[in-house]
Amino acid sequence: MNIKYKKALNMIREGDVLLYKSKSAIGWIIGKATESQYSHVAVASKHNGYFECVEFREGKGGRSVNLKNEVDLHSNNIDVYRPIPYIYKYNFKNNKIRLKVKKLNQKHVTNCMRSLTGLPYGWKRIWWIAKHKLAGFRLFFKMKDLTNDGNGSIVYPICSSACAWAFSQSGFDLVSNKGDNWTTPGDIARSPLLSYLFTLEK
Repeated sequence: MNIKYKKALNMIREGDVLLYKSKSAIGWIIGKATESQYSHVAVASKHNGYFECVEFREGKGGRSVNLKNEVDLHSNNIDVYRPIPYIYKYNFKNNKIRLKVKKLNQKHVTNCMRSLTGLPYGWKRIWWIAKHKLAGFRLFFKMKDLTNDGNGSIVYPICSSACAWAFSQSGFDLVSNKGDNWTTPGDIARSPLLSYLFTLEK
């Protein structure tokens, strides 16, 4: 459902997830590779009375930009997803099963995303993810932590790994049984912890 940005302003919340549908050739390839319609993910955050889009953008790196300007550039292509406010998990400890409740701290999520701004985009991480999606390569490479490439070279975040990491820091694992380093926009769109609300148009 499409909603004008001016009207949506009263409904967007801190920590809402913004998933981008791309019409470009690169976006189409990313969508196909991740089995979804999405090629980019960011997080909404309010700063000085204005909503911003906190993201990791290819060619730009980690940054925070005015959300209205983003909607003007990508009208009808930004879907807003709302994280559920609580998660419930069973925990087995001392021979007892307990139900634990965790509340999401949306500001902590966006602060974690903001802490990454200024870092360069992780093109090397794109290569690692793409390589491990090819069946032949999977036979010869280990699923390792992508903090570096084994030669001391840092592998910086991409949009989806940054978003997944920011939520994990608040105890919300958007994609269960998959490391944040390997998370794609498609994975985040399919997260059971998120619900689609509407699509933004200028």
